[in-house]
Amino acid sequence: MLPRKSPRLSKLPTTSYYTKSQTQNKTVVPTTKRKRAAPKEQLTEKRSSKRKIAGSTTTIADKKHAFTAENTGKELAPPAAAPSVADPIDVTKHVIDRSFDIHEAFAHLKKVDKKLNKLITNNDIEEFIRRRVQQTDSSNPFRDLASSIIYQQISGKAAQAIRTRFVKLFAEEYKIKVPEVVTGDFKWFPTAEMVLKKTSEELKSAGLSLRKAQYVLDLAQKFNDNNINAEGLHRMSDDEIRKLLIQVKGIGHWTVDMYLMMDLGHPDILPTTDLGIRKGIAKHFGLKNNLPLPDQMEQLTEHWRPYRSVGSWYMWRILDIKTAAD
Repeated sequence: MLPRKSPRLSKLPTTSYYTKSQTQNKTVVPTTKRKRAAPKEQLTEKRSSKRKIAGSTTTIADKKHAFTAENTGKELAPPAAAPSVADPIDVTKHVIDRSFDIHEAFAHLKKVDKKLNKLITNNDIEEFIRRRVQQTDSSNPFRDLASSIIYQQISGKAAQAIRTRFVKLFAEEYKIKVPEVVTGDFKWFPTAEMVLKKTSEELKSAGLSLRKAQYVLDLAQKFNDNNINAEGLHRMSDDEIRKLLIQVKGIGHWTVDMYLMMDLGHPDILPTTDLGIRKGIAKHFGLKNNLPLPDQMEQLTEHWRPYRSVGSWYMWRILDIKTAAD
C-alpha cells in the first residue's frame, strides 16, 4: 500500500519548482575582474531587487498555506498590508481554515477525560457528524446570527418553535414550503432586506419579544448596509469577529460563541455564559448544585483543549438540550 500523501504538503512547491526559480533568478557574473567593489547603496538595491523577484514566483497555494490556521485552533494573522488592486488576487489566501479531524477530537477527549471515555459511543460520533459537520453552512451569516438571537435565554424547544414561526412569517409571502418544525437541515431563511420590510410588531407576531425583534432589525440593517458580510467574516480572526459583532445590539459573547462554534466550526470554543453548558459541566465534574463561574469552567476543561467545542456539545447532549443547529 502506498503511503498517504498529506493534503497540506501537496500544496507546497516541489523540488523542481525551486530549481526552476533559482535558474530564472540567477545573476550572470561578469568575466572581467572588478577593480573595486560597487557602492554599498548599489548592492543594497540589487539585493532588494532579487528579493522582489524571488517573492514574485510564490504560488497562490503557498500564500494560502502561509495564512491558514493549524488544526490546533490557533490562527495566524493575515498580512499587515493589503495587496494592490492591480495585483492578481485569490481571496482564498485570506480565508482562515477552521477545519479539524472529528475522530481525532473524540479520541483526544476520551484519552484525557475518563468520564467522557465511558460515555462517548460510535453513535455519538456519527450524530455529531450528521448534526454538526454535514449541516454546517457558513454561507449565510445573517441566518445564523438571527437564529442565535432567537435562541437567547430561552429553552431550545421554545426557541425552535419561535424560529419556525419566524421563517413561516416570510415563507408564505414568497411561497416557500416550510416543514412543520424548522431544523438545522432546512436552509431557507429570509434575507436582511426582507426582514427590514417588517415592523417590530410584525416580528413579535412570530413569538419574539419586542427587544429581540429590535435586535433582529438592527442586525438586518448592518447586513443591508454591508457593514457585515460573509466574505469579511471568513477573512477575520475570532477576536476580530468578536469586536465586529459585539457592536450589533443584542449580540454578546454568547451569540458570538455560538456563531464561532456551530456555524464557522471552530474546534476550541467554550461558551462560558451558556446555561446548558454550565449545568452540563457541573453535572459532569460533580459540582452538585453549584454552577461553575467562567474562570472555573476554563480550569475544569483545560485538558479538553484544543477540542472544547466538541466537549461543550457533549455537555448539551448529556442534558438533552437542543440548539439552533439541531
